[in-house]
Amino acid sequence: NNLHSKMLKTFLYLTILPFIIINSFVVMVSQNFNSRPLTREAAVKNLSFVIGSVIASNFAQRPAIADIRGFYEKGDELKGAVFSAERAAKIQENVDGVEDAIKVLKGIDLYIAENDYASIRATLRIPPAALLRRSASNIIPYLEEPTKTQADKLYRKLISSIEKIDLLASNGIKGRSKNVNDDLYSEQSKFLELGMEFLRLVEPK
Repeated sequence: NNLHSKMLKTFLYLTILPFIIINSFVVMVSQNFNSRPLTREAAVKNLSFVIGSVIASNFAQRPAIADIRGFYEKGDELKGAVFSAERAAKIQENVDGVEDAIKVLKGIDLYIAENDYASIRATLRIPPAALLRRSASNIIPYLEEPTKTQADKLYRKLISSIEKIDLLASNGIKGRSKNVNDDLYSEQSKFLELGMEFLRLVEPK
């Protein structure tokens, strides 16, 4: 309320006060003109009065102008805080998606033990595992450097790992590898480590 009052005062200083001063000058000139010719000394005196009044009004405005500047600076801080809150919310929303995908990938060891490679591939193609790429990539634009670059590198490794799991499961179905189960367990472990490292890096602090 105080700030709005000061802003209103500034507006009045900038608009109404100059009008009053100029009008007073015109009245003085008119009075002098009607009563007697306006001498050079009188004109200078009247003009000096107007200039002095304008200067005084400018000095009176300065505190209010400073308050307006402070108002806009606070507004910028508020916008920054709002943006930070929105950014954190967006990150957390996608972090939840990554966490869900990791939980699902923890469970494929049961399929590996049963040589159920088709189920592994099917798991990778339905949510939440199927949304891992989108969830993880949606986080990165909201990050700041150097976290952004680090997260992007981890993201690429994470996607490469899950693609390798898919390829190994495909090889298992086709019987192309005798050590497919060992390779799957190893890649699953690598994926989970990368996933947890990614989450630790990007989760809002």
